[in-house]
Amino acid sequence: MDGVWYQILSLPRLLSHLEIKHDMPCPDTVWAIETAADWAHYRLLASHRNEASLETMQYSESVRHMFAIPDLDRKHFPHLGLQGVMNVINFISSSLREVSGWSTMTGSVSMERPEMLRKPLAALRHVFDGLLPSQPGADDRILVEATWRMAMLEMLSWSPSHMRGIIESSLEGAVATAAYLASTQDLIIHPEIKQNLIPHIEWFLLYLDDTTDVIQESPLVALYAWRAFLIAWQLLQQETSGSFGCMSVIGIQAGNSHAARLWVEEVFNRRRKWLIGQAVLRNIYVL
Repeated sequence: MDGVWYQILSLPRLLSHLEIKHDMPCPDTVWAIETAADWAHYRLLASHRNEASLETMQYSESVRHMFAIPDLDRKHFPHLGLQGVMNVINFISSSLREVSGWSTMTGSVSMERPEMLRKPLAALRHVFDGLLPSQPGADDRILVEATWRMAMLEMLSWSPSHMRGIIESSLEGAVATAAYLASTQDLIIHPEIKQNLIPHIEWFLLYLDDTTDVIQESPLVALYAWRAFLIAWQLLQQETSGSFGCMSVIGIQAGNSHAARLWVEEVFNRRRKWLIGQAVLRNIYVL
């Protein structure tokens, strides 16, 4: 959650991955340890057990391995599990936000650090594919894939609110700020990067278009989809009639802002019972 709050509200992280000392996978009994003495005793016993086993690994070691292995493969991370992979995605996203914030404050752009983050993030797709249920509509698959695709989008197009040093205090504030910034600034982006953005944008647009039952939907998925739509909206403003449309996958022609507004109102109207849906519907007028 520490990483998620950083992603949603730009609240600085309070916890480093180096501070997470338990093994992966983490047994339920760990969460019931009440005192530091009990924890020390547990760690002592665990260290002896782990000397004869390669099945466990500390979380910080998992992160180090992820950055050290050029071509990630699921067999390297049996200890992580699905939630562990989610945590690593958020860790990489948070690290990227620190890079973009540093670049904004100093005026210097480092390509080395983002590239070091991009490679394991891109390769993670193959890792979580092996851990997820095969059904394309499964809730776990949607949440993990949405988190990963949002991280890929932010890798290619840095968060405008974060680069302006905006720290939000609520989900509604984050939704409103994102809409305002998308409507008041141009998205200046290299054509090659734009082409890399499109598959992730299309995934979110198709998800919103196809999903009618939102009872079990994670609010994070809806928020990430809103952010992806806003990137598509900015690209739409640059399109001319007859050109390739970034929203053509859902039947919206290049440059047709009116159709895009009607469409996003329709899909988030399905979510009007939830806070995220209400927040989006209150801010569509900004566009």
